[in-house]
Amino acid sequence: MSRQIAIIALIIAFCVALCPADTFKHRQSGEEFYGFLTQKRNRDKTLVYMEKNKAFKPLSLAEYEVTRDEKGRRNSIIVIPITYEEAIVSRSVAQTIARMIVDASNKGPRYIILEIDSPGGRGEYMKMISAAISGTTNCPVIAYISGGPYGGAYSAAATIALACEKIYIAGDAVMGSVAPILGRSPAAENVAEYYELFNSDNLAGYGSYVVALAANRQRPAALAMAMLDKSMEIIEVEDPDGNRKFINKTDRKPQEAILRTISRTEAHTVTETTDSGTTTQDIVKMVLTIGADEAVGAGLVDKVVGSRDELLADLGAADAGITYVRTIQSAVKKYAAVKQNVIKSVAQIEFLQQRVDELKAQLNLADEQIRTNPMTRERRSYDGGYDPSYNGYGRGTERFYSGSRSRNLRGSRSSINRRNSSRGSESVMAFEPSAAMFQLVEELAYTLNNLIGEYRRLIGLARRDPGALPTSLTMDGLQRRLAGAAALQRNLMMRF
Repeated sequence: MSRQIAIIALIIAFCVALCPADTFKHRQSGEEFYGFLTQKRNRDKTLVYMEKNKAFKPLSLAEYEVTRDEKGRRNSIIVIPITYEEAIVSRSVAQTIARMIVDASNKGPRYIILEIDSPGGRGEYMKMISAAISGTTNCPVIAYISGGPYGGAYSAAATIALACEKIYIAGDAVMGSVAPILGRSPAAENVAEYYELFNSDNLAGYGSYVVALAANRQRPAALAMAMLDKSMEIIEVEDPDGNRKFINKTDRKPQEAILRTISRTEAHTVTETTDSGTTTQDIVKMVLTIGADEAVGAGLVDKVVGSRDELLADLGAADAGITYVRTIQSAVKKYAAVKQNVIKSVAQIEFLQQRVDELKAQLNLADEQIRTNPMTRERRSYDGGYDPSYNGYGRGTERFYSGSRSRNLRGSRSSINRRNSSRGSESVMAFEPSAAMFQLVEELAYTLNNLIGEYRRLIGLARRDPGALPTSLTMDGLQRRLAGAAALQRNLMMRF
């Protein structure tokens, strides 16, 4: 694990070493020009903006010495908001944010500022945005934890901040592992769904990645990892030389004195209802929340600021023009539409699946009744013989009576024989589906067809944005359910 972390840290450090360069000097001729790098490539060359010519030109960077001095940059700041609940939950929104970071860097601003106020999200989308930040070596990316409805950067959102070159934080904002539940139902099952969506235990699997990010930016690794791993109990210790640091309690050495514990225990009771009944489970997690001043003291962030203007002044960019990226709003609206369709599709599937289960039970019951109580068919012959060509005018014929249970038919047959003693008859036992059973089969086939269609529709929506699926559903699970419904449909067709 430590070797893997070291490799990741080395790669990230190498990328950051290619810092934004604004003065270009040819190694042989000594010719200089001002401009800025982009992330665009033309074969083995990098597209560079030349301020003098007001144009982009592909260059081999190995031929130039580059210096970061902002002389060729545009006097602008591009602000990208990560303030939507959907930002790290939706793949499409996360992709938009990652793309906007790259696009912004190619426009040559002095800084890109990520304004963060988020409860967290999914690990794969956290890594998607963080990778875009780490790969943006041609322009400084700054995090501003602004506070707001969520009050800071939690879990996956905190990791995104750690990927940035600098981190500023509002005085009333925090960084933490679990965001407070705002405006949501206090029902236990909703609490569990909220935690699974924004603070999933699966985030702990990204521990090595976040440790590498923290190490590259010289942030405390234990605090960074605890933002994702809620099994860690973070303590502050002091060694015999008086040096202080934050560590996981399990990593404490005997000579280190515990100064304080900054994690707190939080328990939730989750109620789960299944076919076998209702169960409750107590879930205990270690929750880490760090205020602005404490975060600065721990080295987790760089500075507390009162506003974005104060942040820009600290960067020496108070006179820069500000461009606020609004493309993300469109991505959020599209995701909201997909999410709404997913909710409707899931509800329809639940209804159809319930009806399929009911029809299957009724069909099985009808089938069992036929096997245990077969139908009686009565065959009669007239005029002393059997003549299948009888047309009703004196010749023999064969007549069948069916559709009643055997006990009823026996009584009916006796009365008929008394009135027609000259006629011969015999009873035949038959296992025949009733008309009602055929109706069941027809309705089940129709319902299965609709269910299969709805599963395919939901899978199509989920492929557009897996983040729109409820946390209880997965693509693999939907594929298995679809296969099960299709198998039942095939069996029904073969049987009837």
